[in-house]
Amino acid sequence: MLGAGFRSDVHNLRRLTEHRGDTPAETLARFRAIINSTTAPSSHTPAYLGEALVHAQDIRRPLGLPRTPGVEALTPVAEFFAGRDFAVPGRTRAKGLRLSATDGPFAAGTGPWLKERPSPS
Repeated sequence: MLGAGFRSDVHNLRRLTEHRGDTPAETLARFRAIINSTTAPSSHTPAYLGEALVHAQDIRRPLGLPRTPGVEALTPVAEFFAGRDFAVPGRTRAKGLRLSATDGPFAAGTGPWLKERPSPS
């Protein structure tokens, strides 16, 4: 990201070009070859778990393959992003709010509870 001037679009294009093969089969083979890799730019495991969970949904939804990730995976991701301004400004956006899961143990912050679910914009 530093080399791309913190521009995620530039960084992502560079990484995609680096890993993409000449054919879809070659690209898949390259990804399969590193499936057990432990190389990561930081030690924030919940951040990378969050990336996998979010982007898996980006792929699954258009393909009509709905799946809700488990609470055991979502809880550490929610705790991480509610407590930090990492890839998204989660801590800043949650400031002054009380966040709480209705289906698991996640809770963070202080502030008003929402009485009803906000309608999607």
